[in-house]
Amino acid sequence: MHIIERILGKHHAATLRVLRALLLAKGPVTKYWVEKNSGVDDVNAILQRLIECGVVKVLSEYTPHRYEIDRNNPLVKELEVFLARIGYLHERMW
Repeated sequence: MHIIERILGKHHAATLRVLRALLLAKGPVTKYWVEKNSGVDDVNAILQRLIECGVVKVLSEYTPHRYEIDRNNPLVKELEVFLARIGYLHERMW
């Protein structure tokens, strides 16, 4: 399975919304923040998959845990450029 297939998973629209929210975040955010800003009701499975793929970092020193996109990951850099180029990184698209 290609990494992009693993990242997007079978619920690709929800994954894209979570990625967009994390790319637009100004810093580490809570799971609640991700749900509120992505419009996805339950982001647990998506966040876990993104963490396993090295796209998202979990900051466990916070209570509750915080999540942050890994901007040092080359794939994240390319995804951000691509999503911006196609106009997907606009605030609140729904």
